[in-house]
Amino acid sequence: MTPKTISLLRQVQRQLDKNPEGFHMGVWNSSSTFVEKKSMACQTTMCIGGWAAHLKGIPFVSEDGSEHYMDVLELTPDEASRLFFEQNWPGEFKWAYRSAEREDNHEAMVGVTNRRIDHFINTNGRE
Repeated sequence: MTPKTISLLRQVQRQLDKNPEGFHMGVWNSSSTFVEKKSMACQTTMCIGGWAAHLKGIPFVSEDGSEHYMDVLELTPDEASRLFFEQNWPGEFKWAYRSAEREDNHEAMVGVTNRRIDHFINTNGRE
């Protein structure tokens, strides 16, 4: 994993902390699917890959964005699968995220996701 990838993932984490209502792992980018709050600067909901692209100024991809966002973060296909699809996250993160999602608790979803990103970085993308 490159220093550039780590830096962008850290930027994503900071963005999620600032805007938990604008985050959901089930959405690449949506202007209205999950969130429509006046307090949000961009009124969009995005996943890790969507926020990474947004922070780099890269346009939204309307199709399945996994390959596009994999390139944005300079990830291998296996790394992207482990990071972008919460069903591929290690159990402790997957179940905690799903629990927070069921409760529609965006702050908890962000907390789990940020811990998941930390783990991903600490394992150099292997987990």
